[in-house]
Amino acid sequence: MRTLFTFMCAVLLSIFSSYGQDDCSICEKTLKHGTTDEFIRETKHSIDESVSTMFTKDFEDWEKYDKTTSKSRSLDAAYQVYKASFSSISDLNERKETYNRQRSSYLYSRDLSQKFYEKISSSLINKTPYNSFNECIRDKCGQGLYTSYDVAGDDIVLTVRWYLRDGDPNQKSKLITISYSTNVRPVDAYLMQGAIISPNNSITSTFKRNSSKEKAIIRFSFENLRDQNIVIEGESQLSLIPIGTIIASTLSFRDFCLVNDPNTNLDYNNLDYKKILWVPADGRGVRDSRYSRAGFNVPDLRGIFLRGLNQFDPNSQIAPDIQRTDPETNRGAGSYQKDALLNHSHSISKGFKGDANFVPGGNQDGWFLALKGHLSSPQMNKIIGNPDNVDQSNLSSETRPKNVAVYYYIRIN
Repeated sequence: MRTLFTFMCAVLLSIFSSYGQDDCSICEKTLKHGTTDEFIRETKHSIDESVSTMFTKDFEDWEKYDKTTSKSRSLDAAYQVYKASFSSISDLNERKETYNRQRSSYLYSRDLSQKFYEKISSSLINKTPYNSFNECIRDKCGQGLYTSYDVAGDDIVLTVRWYLRDGDPNQKSKLITISYSTNVRPVDAYLMQGAIISPNNSITSTFKRNSSKEKAIIRFSFENLRDQNIVIEGESQLSLIPIGTIIASTLSFRDFCLVNDPNTNLDYNNLDYKKILWVPADGRGVRDSRYSRAGFNVPDLRGIFLRGLNQFDPNSQIAPDIQRTDPETNRGAGSYQKDALLNHSHSISKGFKGDANFVPGGNQDGWFLALKGHLSSPQMNKIIGNPDNVDQSNLSSETRPKNVAVYYYIRIN
């Protein structure tokens, strides 16, 4: 174990010679990869899979998991993540509130914070990834001062840690200056001018920005330690489009992805549904995507028009207009409905070529447009009209309105 730890530290030191003295990102990447690998070795499940399983269940399910008889290795791994992430919060209400907030944030962004990986790595039997991360921070990251943050909507939870490997463990450092962009304000007074931090301790403070769409900037400086400049990017307009949204486009799938998902390196023969944002709405399965948590494939909209359901909100007191409702009242979202013609009739009268008092099945001049659908005579249902002066240029094998052909795509992540 010690040999592995020493080896990882040596690797980090060699890497840092090319990354520079104040680059914390390599420490974070090393922690993420090391924790991911070690978690699989110990649980036989991936962190992503376990987090996804954890957040499919309610807070109360995990609180009573120890006593339940419905256990599995997959649930055990998810429970390990739950304990590592939330068991340190002693107050039940606060623990529930934190769980639900992080659950909502994860289901929206599918991102795991740096602090999350720290908690998981510190809970593992083999703490090599966690210890290596701490060594990395102490030796190479801004004189041992390290800042991480969690974002949940407009809230920013900022944690500052001071790692000290050598030197006086009783020394202290005072916060000299702190400033933020105009759209940010502090919620508490933990990280204010004059705040004191000690070696191998941390300060956690919450800030709120006016809107999650806006970039947030927080700058501060502790005496004798490196200045901190935290930049939190605003959410793009694309990230505000809900999962399951269907859009029409005239661009092919490849061109659509190149324009709308340029940061994803797509292998069109082997799509990674965990990463890709949009897919064609052609009935395919999209395993591992956020959309797949609903438990079904994307709808097949090839050659199909979209039609609104009779009711969008089952609790709505507004009755749908009977003239517009779908006669098939038990349909669900994504269900297919075949074509049909309204049951109707046409009348004909004398005064045109041919006698209205025709002989059923006869071969006479004139025209006959329609029959009553309820006629029972087999012979009546075989009546043939011979159109006269009828424009046949728009006749087809289907009944349809004027339209423009498009691709339908659905967002899955």
